[in-house]
Amino acid sequence: MTTYTYAQLEGLWEQAGGSKALAPVMAAIAMAESGGNSDAYNQSGASGLWQILGAVNPSDQGHLFNPQVNAREALLKYQTQGLGAWVTYTDGAYKQYLKDNVGASVPGTAGDRGSNATGTATGSATTGQGSGKDAGPSASDLSSLIAPLRNLLHAVATVIDYSFSMFEPGQGFRVLFGAGAAILAFLSYKVLARPGAAI
Repeated sequence: MTTYTYAQLEGLWEQAGGSKALAPVMAAIAMAESGGNSDAYNQSGASGLWQILGAVNPSDQGHLFNPQVNAREALLKYQTQGLGAWVTYTDGAYKQYLKDNVGASVPGTAGDRGSNATGTATGSATTGQGSGKDAGPSASDLSSLIAPLRNLLHAVATVIDYSFSMFEPGQGFRVLFGAGAAILAFLSYKVLARPGAAI
């Protein structure tokens, strides 16, 4: 297990191609999700620093405990779903970890920028709250329970929105009601076509 400081999480985000301006928020999200623990795992399958549940790039799925891969997946999640992909962002849990002017450090180089005065102070302040699995896991557990449902609802809404966009205003509801009527007719037929059904 490796526990990353806030500054090192910023560094991982930037190394993955994430913007420097967003690095503090993403580091705070990772602290809220995993406490900086690269081996963090939730029973739902959410894994690693940013608790990735279902890799955007399928080839990353088996490597989510690798901090660089997890950071890359966090960037892909952000690019495809925005910050709303993390419940710890939408519910504000990340704010207790958010720090200004920390400066990213290069992970994996113990003794250099990651352990300077700023990095150590930040790491101690945040990991003291989150990496002991006191505050972190509860936010992570909640995230893992709600995230799949939110993603499913988002996908359904996208399909419905796309379907309605194919018709003139007002026609989408006609299609929806027509499909519903067809389904009801089919179900009625199945019930009435059963052997011994009373007609």
